[in-house]
Amino acid sequence: MGNIEYEGKKYDFNWTAIAILFTVGPLIAYGIWISHDWIWLHEISSKITIWILNLLSGAENYVYFDDYKPLEPWIIHIDYNGYQPGDIHFETLCTGIHAIAIFVGIILCIPHSKDVDTSSDIWKRKIIAIIVTSLVFYVVNIFRMVLQLYLYQRGAEWEAVHYPISAASSFIAVACVLLMHKFVPEFIMSLIWIGDELKAMIKGNTDPEEALDEIPTEISQEEKEEEQRKEKEKKQDHLSYNAKND
Repeated sequence: MGNIEYEGKKYDFNWTAIAILFTVGPLIAYGIWISHDWIWLHEISSKITIWILNLLSGAENYVYFDDYKPLEPWIIHIDYNGYQPGDIHFETLCTGIHAIAIFVGIILCIPHSKDVDTSSDIWKRKIIAIIVTSLVFYVVNIFRMVLQLYLYQRGAEWEAVHYPISAASSFIAVACVLLMHKFVPEFIMSLIWIGDELKAMIKGNTDPEEALDEIPTEISQEEKEEEQRKEKEKKQDHLSYNAKND
């Protein structure tokens, strides 16, 4: 049970590795999230966002540091042709690090196949998957913020553009899962393995149709042994008869 073949490679796992994926993975992601305040990433992300926004819109928006806001010190000032809709406080969620942390935790804890050839280069593939998915998340997140701020500086209500666009951009998670599958198919294969194992448990590890197929084989074997026994008795009777006549 559980041996899956995909693109010429074999994938088989165990429940210990599966348990690590669903327990240690989230802990790693949470650990990354709370490891520090990520203020340095606030600065980088906000400045890149405003630079792109000004480049595309011709505005003169800027970012400034507020010493009185220790948790959200970097603030985006929007000023478009004298119109100032208000400042935006840059939060850690705006950096996209939470999504990146989740994928890092998952990728690091993806189970390794028990097949040696399949797992020989898995750490190299995991590192590539982490780099690619992190870059995709970060770049898409930057352009999400550029779009939101552009609409905001044009007069749209912040709540009207912030939450809908943030929700719509979550599609990138699906794209990152597909990218992850390209480099580390063990994730999807492990989910398929779980499904197969649970089906086997529910069915009692025996498929009814397979059981029916095995019954005639067992009966045939018993009949064959009975036939051999009878044949042997006949030969013994024949030998006994010949011995008496002699």
